[in-house]
Amino acid sequence: MEAPHSELWSRNFGAPVTGLCLTADAALLAVACRNRTLTVLTRDCRPCWSQHFADELTCVAISTTPCVAAGTQRASDGSGTVSLFDADGQALFSVPLASAPYDISLSADSERLVVLCQDQSQHIANRSGSGYELRQVEARHLEPAASSAASSHSASLLKIRERLLSVLNQDAGIVALHELPRTAVKCAVSHTGFAGIVALEDGSALLLEGDSLRQCETTAVVAAPGISSVAVSGGGTAVIGSPDGTLRLLNRQGKPLWACRAGGEVWAAGISQDGSIVVSGCTDGTVKLLVNHAHDSYNQHIDLLQMNAEQLADEAEHRDAAEALLAQLGQTGLIEYAVDWLNGGSLRLSQADREALAIKLLAEDVRLFPSHCTSHFLLAQAYQKRQEWHLAARHFTWAGQDDRMKLKSFTLAGESFLMAGHHFAAKSAFRRARELTVSEEAKKTLYTLGRIHQEQGSFAEAQKYYEVVFTLSPDYLDVDARLQHLRRQGTQPEGLRPSDDKDWYASLILELLDPAAQRGFTPGTARATQLAGVAEQRGRLLSVIAEFALDKADKAADAALDYDVAAYMRYDCSVPEDEAKKSLELVNMLDCLKHYGPFRRSLDIGAATGRYPTLLARQGIQAFGVDLEPRAVEYARQKTGGALNPDFHQGDARALPFESTQFDLITCMMGTAAHFPRQDFSRVMSEIHRCLVPGGFCVISTWDIECPHLTYLSIYSHEQKELMRQNAISRGEASEIARAQGFAVEEIRPLGLLPESLGYELDLQQDGPARIRNLLDMDLALKAKFPSLHGQMYMLIIRKT
Repeated sequence: MEAPHSELWSRNFGAPVTGLCLTADAALLAVACRNRTLTVLTRDCRPCWSQHFADELTCVAISTTPCVAAGTQRASDGSGTVSLFDADGQALFSVPLASAPYDISLSADSERLVVLCQDQSQHIANRSGSGYELRQVEARHLEPAASSAASSHSASLLKIRERLLSVLNQDAGIVALHELPRTAVKCAVSHTGFAGIVALEDGSALLLEGDSLRQCETTAVVAAPGISSVAVSGGGTAVIGSPDGTLRLLNRQGKPLWACRAGGEVWAAGISQDGSIVVSGCTDGTVKLLVNHAHDSYNQHIDLLQMNAEQLADEAEHRDAAEALLAQLGQTGLIEYAVDWLNGGSLRLSQADREALAIKLLAEDVRLFPSHCTSHFLLAQAYQKRQEWHLAARHFTWAGQDDRMKLKSFTLAGESFLMAGHHFAAKSAFRRARELTVSEEAKKTLYTLGRIHQEQGSFAEAQKYYEVVFTLSPDYLDVDARLQHLRRQGTQPEGLRPSDDKDWYASLILELLDPAAQRGFTPGTARATQLAGVAEQRGRLLSVIAEFALDKADKAADAALDYDVAAYMRYDCSVPEDEAKKSLELVNMLDCLKHYGPFRRSLDIGAATGRYPTLLARQGIQAFGVDLEPRAVEYARQKTGGALNPDFHQGDARALPFESTQFDLITCMMGTAAHFPRQDFSRVMSEIHRCLVPGGFCVISTWDIECPHLTYLSIYSHEQKELMRQNAISRGEASEIARAQGFAVEEIRPLGLLPESLGYELDLQQDGPARIRNLLDMDLALKAKFPSLHGQMYMLIIRKT
C-alpha cells in the first residue's frame, strides 16, 4: 500500500472553513465557512442542504438522527443565536442569546443540546413534545475559558483555561480538574466521551483516556509546529491540524502514524467514532475526506502484535516476529511508524539487526514507491550510520525532492558526497539546498554535455556533469546508471585517452544534426540552418575573445576614490556571478562591433562607470557617454584621467543633449533600459532614433523579465530589483516599440541562459584563462538545444531605417 490513507474526495467551499463535524459513523458531514454558509453533505460528497446566516458562524454540531445545531455571533454587540435544523434543513428552533456561543454539543438522538457561551453562561435545551425548552444553568466555579469540547453520547464536557483542564457534567458541575504543563489552546472529546485531546501552545498535545475522563491517563505528544485543530476517535486515535497545512494522525500512545498535506492552515478537523474516516477543513476553503487504514481496530491489532513480539524469549523467534510485524506495517504504508518502533528500544535486537531490518524495510518501500521522500531520508540515515557514503548521498538527494525536506536533505547529501570523494556533487548538493527549481532545459543540456564527454573519453568531465544532474533529479533518464558505471570504471581505460583540444561544442552541434533523419529535420531546413548559425556565431565570438585577450583584462579599481562613488567601484570590482553576466555581454558587444561595424562615432546611454565608452574609444571610435547621475559622470571622468575621448556628459535619455543624426552606434547596456520608467521607453527609443544617422545601429542589453532564474546584479537592493522588474520590457514588447519608432530588428540574443548556481557547480564562474570561453560555450549550448529559451538578459540589435 502506497499510503496508510486514501482520499475519497476533496472539495473547495469558496471561503475559509472555520468549523466542521461529522456523525459517529461519518455518514454525514456539516461544514461551516467564514462566508456564513453552513453546508451538510453525505460521506460521498452529495449536498443535503445549506443555510446562509446573517451573522458569523462560531460553532456547529451534528447528531445521527440527523439534526444540525449552529451558533452565530453578531459583530455589532457580541450577542448570538443558537439554531437547530432537522434532516431537511428546516429550522426546529432559533433562540437569541446575550452572549455568542463558542461551543455546542448535540446528543446522538438530538434530545439534548448544550450551549457554552463566551460570557461563561451555559444553556441546555431538552426536547419537550414537538419542540425544545431552553434553560440557562449556573456555571459554578468556572473561569473564562479559551476553548471547550463536548461529547455527543455522554455528558462529558471539557473546558480549558490557560494551564487548567476542567471536566464537567451536564449541569456544569466540575467532576475532575487536570493541571496542564503548559497553556492549552484547543481541546476535543470523542463521541463516547472516553477519549480526549488537549493541544498546548508549544505545539505539543496531551491525549486523555479513562472513565468519562474523571480519572484519566495522559500521554504527552510532540506533534507539530503549532496546532490549529484537533479531534479524537473513540479508541483514542487523534487527528491534529497545523498552521503549516499538515494533517497528522497519532495512535492512543501518542505515536505518529502518518502525516499528509491538507492545503492551507487546517482550522478544522474531524474523525469518525471508529477512526476509519478523517476529515480536514482549511483556510483555502478546501475540505478533504480521507479513508484511514490505521483505524482503531487496526491499531489495537498492531498493539497486540507488538506486545507479543516484544515478550518472546527465544532470540530467533523474537527477530522473526519483529520482521513479520515490520512487513505488515510496511504493507499498510506505516513506514515511519515501523522504523520508530524498531529503534524505540523495546526490542532486544542488536544494533546491526536493527539497521539491517530498517534497510530491508525502507529499500523495499522506495523500490515500490520512489516518490516516498521520507523513506529515502530514513534509508539515507541508515546508510550514513554504516558509513556507506555514496548510498547515503543518493537517498538524501532523493529525499530533497520534497520541498519541506529540501534544506536538510541536500545539506546531508553534500556532506555524504564529500565523504565519498565526489566534490562536484557535494558542491551541487549544498547549493541545491538553497536554490529554486532548475529548468528542464538546463538538466537536458547538462546531461547531453555529460554524455558527449563520456563518449569522447573525458570521464572526469562527464562525471562532473552527471553529478550535477543527479542532484537536480536523481531519476533523470539514466543518469544514475551512468554515474554508477563511471564509478565502477574508476580510472581511464587502456588505450582511450581524451584529446586536450577536443571541441565538445562542435560535438554537441553534430549530435543535434546527425543523423538528421532521427532528429526530424534535414540539412537546409530552418532548424539545421539555425544550428549552423549558432556554430558560426560561436566561431566569431571565440575569435573576439582571442583578439581582445578578454581573460587578461585588468579589473582593478582606483581605491583612492571617495566613498560617494562606492557603488560604481562595486560595479567595477563585482562578485563572480556579476562578472559572468558582464563577460557574456562584453564578448557579444565586441562581436557586434566587428559584425555590424565599422563604427565612427558612438554614444553609450547610462554610461555609469564609463566601461563601454572607454572600450569603444580604445577601438578608435569617437566615444561619448551620458548618465543622469552627476556622480557617475564624475567617476567616469576620474577613471579616464580627464581624457577627451571618451567624452562624458550629464543628461536624460528622454531628452538626449545632442544634435540629431550625430552617431552611427548608440548603446544602452547592462540593464540600463530597466532604469527608465516603463511608460518612457518609447520616448527613449524615439530619442535614440533621432540621434542616429540613417543606417546607424543601436544595441540594447537589458534584463529579460521572462527568465525563470533572473537574479539581476548583486549590487542592487531588493527594492531596486523590484523597481527594475516593474520597468522591464520583454523581448517582444521591445521589438514592437523599436519597429514602431522606425527601426529594423536585426537580432535578439539571449544571454545568461544557464542558472548561475549551476555555473558555480561546474566551475564556470571561477577566474582563469578559460572562464569566458566556458561561459560562452555553455550559453551557446543551451541556445543550440533550446532556441526559444530565455536568459537573464537579452541583447536587442536594431538598425535605423
